[in-house]
Order: sequence, then C-alpha cells, then structure tokens
Amino acid sequence: MTGENDDAPFSTRKTCGACHDYETITKGYHFQQGWDRVRDDFSVEKPWALSDGMMGKQ
Repeated sequence: MTGENDDAPFSTRKTCGACHDYETITKGYHFQQGWDRVRDDFSVEKPWALSDGMMGKQ
C-alpha cells in the first residue's frame, strides 16, 4: 500500500460502517482472522497493528 496516510490506522467502523452493517461484517471470517494472535506489542513500526491477521485491513 502506498499513498497519503498509508502508515496511519483507519477505522472500519467509520470507513465501512457508513454503507455496511458494521455489526454483521465484524463477525465475518476475514475480519476475525488473526484475532487469536493479538498482542499489544505486535509491531514497533506500526503500534496500532495488534496482529498479522486481516482485522480491519484493506
């Protein structure tokens, strides 16, 4: 990913939730992928990244 704000976190609730049922999509496979590997110190470069899963990734 390259471009403006490519190193900044984003909110799926704000970006996807405007058009999609956020409560439903957050229960989906890709959104939950990586949840079992979440930890606060996962990435030094991107401190908002909590796992290597797809949770909220574009």
